[in-house]
Amino acid sequence: MKQLVVLLSIFTVIFFFGCQENQITEPINSLDKTSGLINGGVINLDSPVFDPLSGKCAVSGVVKYKIYRPLANEEPMTASKKVERVKLIIAMDAVLVDLLNTQPHERWLIKGTTEHQVVFFQDDIKPIQLKYEITGRDDIILIVKYNFERYSLSLQQMYLVRKRVVALS
Repeated sequence: MKQLVVLLSIFTVIFFFGCQENQITEPINSLDKTSGLINGGVINLDSPVFDPLSGKCAVSGVVKYKIYRPLANEEPMTASKKVERVKLIIAMDAVLVDLLNTQPHERWLIKGTTEHQVVFFQDDIKPIQLKYEITGRDDIILIVKYNFERYSLSLQQMYLVRKRVVALS
């Protein structure tokens, strides 16, 4: 009988502690990679461009960008060493519209995301040139030239060029 009472006591204690709800704890360190965000922005696009094959067109849409601080394991910028490394992410989301064609046709989409590691010395302005493929067009590409300052991105120039065809011999 004594063993039965001890056994019931042990099961009661185990049952009591086993059925308690665990408290939810918040993580102390966040693994969110956006915590180093310095700046971000949107460049609205509504610009005429000349299509070398069909004439007058326009690019409409947006370019979104985000600028991040260096990763935690990198050296921070000091007064004697005026160098800073930042990460830039550029996301293009636009459409090419034929302004001379009144007949509806498939949409020519311009989409792409790129990531760049940029090193700045003092107050540099870094030129960045990107090529974007155009969905539905295999004959031209969009060239976009950006000016990247330490905390902002601006559009310098945008134009269409013919794709070069490489002949196989």
